[in-house]
Amino acid sequence: MPVPTTPQAVAPVSRLLRDQVFTRVLEAIRAGDYKPGDTLADEDLESWLGVSRTPIRQALARLVSVGLVDMEPNRYTRVASIDAREFMNSTGALVALWKLAAEATVGKLSNSDAKKLKNLFDSAIQALKSAKSVGDVIQQTLEPLAFLAEKSGNTELKRIHDDVIIREEFQVRGISDRLSTKNYRKHLTAIRDAYHDEDIAAVASALDDLLKTSLERGQEYLDELDEPASTHVASRRRLLQDDVYERIARAIVDGTLLPGEVLRDDELTAWLQVSRTPLRQALDRLADNGLVETAPNRYTRVAVPTPERFRDQCEVLGSLSAYSAARGAAALPDDDLSRLTDVVKTLQKKSGASDAAAFADRLSLTSDVVTMFPRAFGDRRLATLLADMTLGINQFLVAHHSELNPAHQAELYPAFLDAAKKRDGERLATLSRDLWQGGIDAAIAQLPAAAPVKA
Repeated sequence: MPVPTTPQAVAPVSRLLRDQVFTRVLEAIRAGDYKPGDTLADEDLESWLGVSRTPIRQALARLVSVGLVDMEPNRYTRVASIDAREFMNSTGALVALWKLAAEATVGKLSNSDAKKLKNLFDSAIQALKSAKSVGDVIQQTLEPLAFLAEKSGNTELKRIHDDVIIREEFQVRGISDRLSTKNYRKHLTAIRDAYHDEDIAAVASALDDLLKTSLERGQEYLDELDEPASTHVASRRRLLQDDVYERIARAIVDGTLLPGEVLRDDELTAWLQVSRTPLRQALDRLADNGLVETAPNRYTRVAVPTPERFRDQCEVLGSLSAYSAARGAAALPDDDLSRLTDVVKTLQKKSGASDAAAFADRLSLTSDVVTMFPRAFGDRRLATLLADMTLGINQFLVAHHSELNPAHQAELYPAFLDAAKKRDGERLATLSRDLWQGGIDAAIAQLPAAAPVKA
């Protein structure tokens, strides 16, 4: 299809070209220059943006990961379709993140930030009052909640939130005729008032009400289309970059590639027997997930796991896995329940492993535990996100395996399995949160101070 605007080269600023291309294409989709289902041809984007194909492919890969682009190699690359299931899933993930952000900020904002938050809520509520549809004002509607994510102090929460909210805005615009501005206004008002009263339980309840309404509207939309809201989604077609990503990630987690070690393209392509394109795509994803850090024209190296990042990741994983366990418990297939039984038995058998390799093997099974539930209600993106997060957590745990005692998690797994067998979503949510968030401070306190890695 033709490019959406007059050709305009990406400006040569300090940001990476792939990030600039990502932003420009995102803005074109938001503006409606590219509509759901429109083809995104490399040659059109090259002509429009004045850049080579490499940053375009890198940017498109990220747009795929956030849910705005669909890609099937050798077949198509196109703007994603409107799908009520994606709307339901993104809202669920955001509500889990907003709850965590509220817990971190209630009663702790500065006077100026508290005033700004109130103004953002008031402006959003007023905008909804005069808007014809939620889609017309969705960015303004979500601004106060995005502000909470920004002020949470949790870098992982902010990173994930910024990606998920892009998908939420896109999907809301597509189904806004099904959404009531009155209902959104009611929910935002309840959240604002509960936050002002510093009532964490009331904030969580108001957010749960927002999620409940969103799931109901999404289900109504699917019922009209005669499509199921929840399906056990099969994995998408695996790409070469997925294999490269997993091999490098595994080498980072088990210590084959050490924290701070420089990653050189020529050495990695020789080791993995792949070309540079899938390697760079895999490294981009590893950088997005925090396992690798880059400085343009300086280095690409294994990230150094820090207690601060470990804490942030555990808090976010606890919140997201609690949400997914509560929502997915009733839909968990019997095959996955059998798999969970086997995983728990293995985790208990290996709970005393002391060498790094055995410890890494044991921890790799935690990915199975956290991904079963989002897959059960059809959220492949969340399953991938949770699996990626366990890698960063496991890298930290393996690096400090001699100082840490994993008994806390081992003690909880039998109760977790029992709750799963009973399809007890509420109990699973509590246990999921405790599995990842419980004992963080005690674990970090056991560690010696780490020396910084020089750039």
